[in-house]
Amino acid sequence: VYRYGFINRKGETVIPFVFEQATPFSLEDGFARVSWKQQKYLLDTTGQVYRLAESLAELQADTEALDLQENPVASLPESLAEFKNLKVLLLGVKKSIFEPAGQRQKPKLKSFPEAITQLPRLKFLDLRHQGISSLPESIGRLDKLKVLLLADNKIVSLPTGFGQLASLEVLTLEKNALTVLPAE
Repeated sequence: VYRYGFINRKGETVIPFVFEQATPFSLEDGFARVSWKQQKYLLDTTGQVYRLAESLAELQADTEALDLQENPVASLPESLAEFKNLKVLLLGVKKSIFEPAGQRQKPKLKSFPEAITQLPRLKFLDLRHQGISSLPESIGRLDKLKVLLLADNKIVSLPTGFGQLASLEVLTLEKNALTVLPAE
């Protein structure tokens, strides 16, 4: 029986070799998918492990990551705000250069789900390739947010509340319709 873990470039064990299955770190979102004792997890490159749900139906009180990239949705329920332990939210629609032209469109979010702004522990938010045209002022509540991926949307401006994202380290905004940035 093989066990998977991760080592750094120096050959030092960063994550113990306990996982039953593991994928390489994704070039899309930077996470590896692993499993241990029938439970799925996301791993980031720092060795942080997040308990994973891959559908809204799988969400539990202790879920720390929700990955809907393979199962995109057109809307999120307000009840998402009840899952206060969520730290990673992967909602970006996966794009493939191999998808035939004219293939059925995947569902997309047309607006920024307000429930997301009520997730106090959220650190990583991927909303790439959606149909979002604006962000709510309340986005500033996400004071722990470190990574915000908003590429390939229809965003024309950023709200002033954007300046309250003090922990933000990574922001992608390419392929949007931005004309003005907030003064703050």
